[in-house]
Amino acid sequence: MKKLTLITILFVFISNYLFAQWTTSGTNIYTNNAGSVVIGATTPTVVNASAALFPSVTSKFNVVTGTGPATFADLVVLNHPGVNVDAVQRQIGLVFKLSSESTTGESDKMGGMLLESSNGYANLPSFSLVTGNIRRLTIDASGNIGIGKTDPQNKLDVNGTIHSKSVLIDLNGWSDYVFKKDYRLAPLSEVEAYIDQNQHLPEIPSEQEMTKKGLNVSEMNKLLMKKVEELTLYAIENEQKDKKKDKLLASLQEQINALKQQLKPASGKAKK
Repeated sequence: MKKLTLITILFVFISNYLFAQWTTSGTNIYTNNAGSVVIGATTPTVVNASAALFPSVTSKFNVVTGTGPATFADLVVLNHPGVNVDAVQRQIGLVFKLSSESTTGESDKMGGMLLESSNGYANLPSFSLVTGNIRRLTIDASGNIGIGKTDPQNKLDVNGTIHSKSVLIDLNGWSDYVFKKDYRLAPLSEVEAYIDQNQHLPEIPSEQEMTKKGLNVSEMNKLLMKKVEELTLYAIENEQKDKKKDKLLASLQEQINALKQQLKPASGKAKK
């Protein structure tokens, strides 16, 4: 009898000790012990749960990945839909969604972030920012960025208007070679013939080409400056020609005046 009583007391003591690690408060349960909490698994290396996590309204939901010196931390979300098969059968990715709920249901019109593999392979991810259920910004696997475009083909593709106070463009050379002594300035008659035949200036792309390929701002600025410098040379050349003409006219006028002086005595004798 004494042995049975001791066994019963020992069992109750162990049970109370085990359950004392957890504390209940209403419908909540929590523990102050250090270590891992496992949901739906047997090893304290993962958190395996299919339930939603709702932090309080006034607090934050924090994920701490280390307590050492400041360095990169990892929050890894793994998905293996293609394990032991020849190909990934569905698109994989990770969604950070901002939404709200009411009595009429969940609203998906707020926005969020989307990390995904656009072609079904996890090593070619893309990143998108979503607002109003529309992808506003996309960064693809090669680092191309699209604003208003989901398939950027360049380092930055923008489908819309860019407003800026200033734009700085790196250039490879400029058109000052036009002012060198060995530069051939085409005669205006040659330029006129080219315009009559092509309906645009030499070296300047045609309207058809510009509409098809777009405008290269850097190259076009260099070409426009070249044409301005050529126009300056044409103006200087015409001014020099005008000065020569003025000198010639002044010389001719002097000769005419001299002839008039010579003709005066002859005209007086003729009157007598």
